[in-house]
Amino acid sequence: MEFRTKDIRITPLKADQLKLFFEAPDQFEAELDLSSGEAQENETLKNYCREVFDIGVSDPKKELMYTVWLIIARSTRTIIGTLRLHGPANEKHEAQLSFQIEDAYQNSEYSTQALKKFCEWAFSQNTNFIQVSVPAEDETKKSMLLKSDFILTEEQADQLIYELERPKSFWTSIYMCMGLSLGLCFGSSFDNIAIGMCIGLSIGLAVGTALDASDKKNRMRDKPQENNKK
Repeated sequence: MEFRTKDIRITPLKADQLKLFFEAPDQFEAELDLSSGEAQENETLKNYCREVFDIGVSDPKKELMYTVWLIIARSTRTIIGTLRLHGPANEKHEAQLSFQIEDAYQNSEYSTQALKKFCEWAFSQNTNFIQVSVPAEDETKKSMLLKSDFILTEEQADQLIYELERPKSFWTSIYMCMGLSLGLCFGSSFDNIAIGMCIGLSIGLAVGTALDASDKKNRMRDKPQENNKK
């Protein structure tokens, strides 16, 4: 699995690659045909790779929710940052995200593309809210998150919590359009377009409304209030 934009690739590390990352940096670069940039100097990241490898997540789907994802500049094949989730979403459909972007690419289109593209995928994993904890003094990360449509939702002693909510669903409209199309086909077959349209719209409305209601229910929680402080 890999995601691409016009400027970057986002790819997850497999278990053997995690091990190479913290044990054999040169071999890691050679096997993946990449330049590690500043990533190999990040001891916190190396320790996390070691922890994930030691845990040994066997389920491939769950592995993606723990492993490190590399952000790679397509033009130079250089690792310019990393992303990682802290496991699957909780019962409130909230997932925790951490990321690092090299200095030269912070507050650039590269960082915005990476955050938005990765969050699109995370939202497909039974997640409605993506949260990032940032040191209160880290102005650069705060700026990157705001550019990627995150909002400040909580202020702690020395940490700020930013959050991005999955776009709300519009299944009712979609299924009504589908129902109308199917109804027209059905009605034409029986020389009664009006009845076909009514049946199709009714079915589409019922299915779409049920899906939208389910989506709304999944979002129910004590939602944090938006805080406009930056």
